[in-house]
Amino acid sequence: MTPFPFTKCMDPEQDYPQLENELLIVDRHFTKASPQHDHRRWEYSLALKALKAWTLHHLRIPTVLYDVGGAGSPFRYMTTSIKSAVVDPAEEGGQALADFVQSGVELADAVFCLSVLEHVEDFPQFLYLLSCLVAPGGLLFFTMDCWNKSGPDTAHFHWDRARIFTPASITNSVAFPLLQRDFEYYGARDFDYHGDHLYGSYTFASLSLVKRA
Repeated sequence: MTPFPFTKCMDPEQDYPQLENELLIVDRHFTKASPQHDHRRWEYSLALKALKAWTLHHLRIPTVLYDVGGAGSPFRYMTTSIKSAVVDPAEEGGQALADFVQSGVELADAVFCLSVLEHVEDFPQFLYLLSCLVAPGGLLFFTMDCWNKSGPDTAHFHWDRARIFTPASITNSVAFPLLQRDFEYYGARDFDYHGDHLYGSYTFASLSLVKRA
């Protein structure tokens, strides 16, 4: 069987049967089951599957986990990390990513950035700061809006209506700068576009990287 790819575009028909165990965890903490929120189930369950694979590979539970931009997200309750933190100024007592990094925090075994990149203004700096949080050998996992069209984002209100990704721009704008900073892809990759699943006009994608030890 082909390994389940952790870098991919959303394909509910193929993905959900392979994410069944993770969906059981997600659905205990996430109750918005309407069709327009179904992609949240996909991104959370895929993130959990990537974390489980990392855990099995290292034969240990991650001790530090950060959820960047996760204010209000139920994802923190789905993990079994001993020490976790939400990095978001909107979180109660939370900090901006730059302030969090500069405070000299402990490096993380896993950093998740779910549905955040669409809303970032200083994109290169944001990726750089994320890279600073990951310990050698650690996992860096993203999800983001994605479509297979060209031109500005007319599907959704993101930063200046221009920040929506394509499979190519995920590779070139997100993955490539991190590959230049001691990261490599984690797991298999599948960037075939499997149709529009969000509001009938675009879909979701994931990107999974690990920092070289």
